[in-house]
Amino acid sequence: MSSYYKLNYEQFLPADYNAAIIDVGCGTGDFVRYVHQLGYRNILAVDIDQHALSEISELTGVTKLCAHVDAAFFMKSDRKFDLIVMKQVIYYHDRGSVIHLLDAVRERLSESGVLIVEIFNGALVSARFTEVKDPGIRTAYSELSLPRLLI
Repeated sequence: MSSYYKLNYEQFLPADYNAAIIDVGCGTGDFVRYVHQLGYRNILAVDIDQHALSEISELTGVTKLCAHVDAAFFMKSDRKFDLIVMKQVIYYHDRGSVIHLLDAVRERLSESGVLIVEIFNGALVSARFTEVKDPGIRTAYSELSLPRLLI
């Protein structure tokens, strides 16, 4: 998995190893472990599944938080992040609430901060299988609709 992050994420990582990073929907922490291995130590790992978070309980410099992430989650904090990662997360929000979520996320980005959003491509033939397999998915996005959402 680290070769995947090296290829797709490393170019977006902050130069400062003390930069504030949040991984929203971190699951069992693949990305968190990757950046921790690189030397980052100011990481907030958030997931709705407490059991998944227990997989990264041994990492120093990583704060684990079991929470549902929506616009209110970001709005109740004044903390700024240098990197916000939302891998396989936004499609769990309906179209109305995802706009408010992303507005709140933008407010939490530092001036030179980076937002990484990764999703399955809703335009692919296999997308319908992904949607049916996971009833929590509210909206599928494509390579065309996601950029419009993020502008």
